[in-house]
Amino acid sequence: MAQLYEQGKRSGLVINKAKTQTMVFKKDNIVQPVKIDNYTLENVTWFMYLGSVFTYDNDCSQYLWTRIGKATEVTKSMENI
Repeated sequence: MAQLYEQGKRSGLVINKAKTQTMVFKKDNIVQPVKIDNYTLENVTWFMYLGSVFTYDNDCSQYLWTRIGKATEVTKSMENI
């Protein structure tokens, strides 16, 4: 990660350390945290990307419950039509 950061910096690209997170699949914790310029990136157990939920253990139940909740919301809003 340090090499990627340095090469990007040379090209004018900057990694937003405050918004960047890491996730290790199959483990809920990381043995050696990822650091950029002595800043430790936060390790997360799930994140949402373009409406899809990704989890460290590839459990899709969170995604399904999110979709069911959204569908229920839309169905209830149509009752007043």
